[in-house]
Amino acid sequence: MGRRRPARRGAGLHQLRRQLWRQGNGGLCDEFLSGQRLGQSFGQVIAHDGAKACRRSGLSGCLQQQPAGRPGRNQAPEGTLVTSSAGTPLNNLVQLAPIYITFNPGETELAEIQQAFASGTVETEVIIPGADSAPRQGKLTFIDNAVARNTGTIAARATIDNLDLSLLPGQYVRIRLHIRQLPNALMVPQTALGSSQFGKYVYVVGKDNLVEQRVVALGPTDGDLVTLTSGIKEGDRIISGNLRKIFPGAAVQPLDGGGG
Repeated sequence: MGRRRPARRGAGLHQLRRQLWRQGNGGLCDEFLSGQRLGQSFGQVIAHDGAKACRRSGLSGCLQQQPAGRPGRNQAPEGTLVTSSAGTPLNNLVQLAPIYITFNPGETELAEIQQAFASGTVETEVIIPGADSAPRQGKLTFIDNAVARNTGTIAARATIDNLDLSLLPGQYVRIRLHIRQLPNALMVPQTALGSSQFGKYVYVVGKDNLVEQRVVALGPTDGDLVTLTSGIKEGDRIISGNLRKIFPGAAVQPLDGGGG
């Protein structure tokens, strides 16, 4: 017996056209038929023909998983004139999984971020303001090639899986990059920081419970805490809160437990 010839490409589309003619919609199938129904039908036919082509070729990997998305409001109700040349939108389909978080770190942070990015994967945490859920995990995937002159920042992008499709385009989030480990870091509340012409400082309870002012260097922040890389040592008693009535040499009474 002779081997049956495979159906020629596009046969499924001709079958769909004949079906529409039998239903009395043949004269409308190209332009006046609902764009959404027609697009879905053609998409199903193309996907079906593609799957048959993969089976015939014996390639198991030719069907790739597509990014997940969500259609928006229908912009072409039934009866809308839709042609290949006109710019009539049918719908707006946005990709939600994975989703990209664009942010703009300052040029002062750029060297450290680039060094970590070149060394390996930079993990990120995305926090949704007002949400009780845990931070979303992702990774840094892109750093632009130029710093904006007017802002001194550079565009960067992190990729989040967003499997539950809860993050939406245009939504405001906070992002934190895991650049490096700081073992035994000394951290104080940000309310303990003051500013002067010499830089940032903290007040420390010194000898005889008298206030001392220490100029400090700041490191990374973690929520309401900030890392101090110099200026204090372990065991120092830091004064935090309302600093307006505190000054060097003032006598204070530390709270129980060593707080200031």
